[in-house]
Amino acid sequence: MEKILGSLEQRIQKITTFEQLRLLRDQVQNELHDRLFFSTHVNWVAIVNKVHDLIIQKTVLISETQLVECGLGRAPISYAFILFGSGGRCEQTLWSDQDNGLIYSTNCNEDAHYYFEQLASVIEQGLKTVGYPPCEGRVVASNKQWRKSAEAWKQMMEEWFLDASWESIRQLLIVADSRCIYGDQALVNQLKQDFDKLVQRTPGSLEALLRNTLRHKVVIGPFGNLIREAYGEDAGGFDIKYGAYIPFVNAIRLLCIKYGILTTSTLERLDSLRDQIGNEQYEQWRIAFEYILWLRSMTAFQLEDGYYSSRGKLSALDLNKEVTSKIKDCLRVGEQLQKYIKRLILSR
Repeated sequence: MEKILGSLEQRIQKITTFEQLRLLRDQVQNELHDRLFFSTHVNWVAIVNKVHDLIIQKTVLISETQLVECGLGRAPISYAFILFGSGGRCEQTLWSDQDNGLIYSTNCNEDAHYYFEQLASVIEQGLKTVGYPPCEGRVVASNKQWRKSAEAWKQMMEEWFLDASWESIRQLLIVADSRCIYGDQALVNQLKQDFDKLVQRTPGSLEALLRNTLRHKVVIGPFGNLIREAYGEDAGGFDIKYGAYIPFVNAIRLLCIKYGILTTSTLERLDSLRDQIGNEQYEQWRIAFEYILWLRSMTAFQLEDGYYSSRGKLSALDLNKEVTSKIKDCLRVGEQLQKYIKRLILSR
């Protein structure tokens, strides 16, 4: 698998257009899919995300070059292009939409604002050409809410914490998964430190974050049975994304917010939590999450209107006796995890 990365890095250096990058992505996508069952799952997920990183970084670089060619020049001040969601957590599958933002130095003027507006627009179009559809919720850098100076980002987070409405907390949790993929890492480090300070000094912040975190419950029946899709083309299947993956991600993220852990990968977050949660729970949670991550990679995906997409559901054919039993075990661990964080936060 590492050979794919070495080859990709060499091939990507020669690319100068989004169209060429799309052809390369399609080739690498097929190679990775063919090797899905011939690699350890954690290693496979790590390589898939490294491939996404390289492709997105090249998209930003081509976008910068296009702005130079049209007369806008280079970025007038330092900036960072950020990934949110599964990209921010290094947990993208072979399909992935756009969840991104942009942060730039506070020392800016109107020309700088205009430059980054144009850059964000070109990046979005470039990523669309390469096969990444924009986030349906418009969590993209071309949306000015997710493209601001460092000071404006800080002010926006302060307003969200003070408001503490469902939507404001949802957006704060998006920021909690932010990761710098291109540009000035220091800007993103400061953003995350500002987030942590706001958690610590805002009364009731963890309780508010908990309410949003527990919105997606682990999907398991009252007798430990697997709750399957009842209708449609996924009938008999299981929603691995919202029934298992998202509840684990949300719970572990909140634990890290409580303890001031700023890393974003769920596996790295678990490693960082080991001393706080103890070895037994650490082993249970990590084993369960690794298996869920693997099953999420197995869900079917398709090309629709030129974009890679998936409904994030395992088909009925995937759910043999062994897989079903293991999923149930993971879901029971997930229930215990959600109860754990609820007790921890509410007992403060």
